[in-house]
Amino acid sequence: MTILERIGPFAQLLVSVVIIAAFLGTIYALLFVTAAIEGSVREVLLILVGVMAGAFKDVVGFWLGSSYGSARKTDALTNGNK
Repeated sequence: MTILERIGPFAQLLVSVVIIAAFLGTIYALLFVTAAIEGSVREVLLILVGVMAGAFKDVVGFWLGSSYGSARKTDALTNGNK
């Protein structure tokens, strides 16, 4: 078993948490901090919200969609064949 296989689930969880925290932080900044920020920075935040929403969708899709189930099935098949 390689190091990448051992840290795989931890790495997936860590990346998911970072993406969710970044998305929520960007939403917070857009809603509550933008009063003190000039217009051009607000536009950048709006673009960032769109990008982060796509990443957030991918995280939710992985954990609740078929990707997570497929990974678990692959793990079960691999462990069952040993």
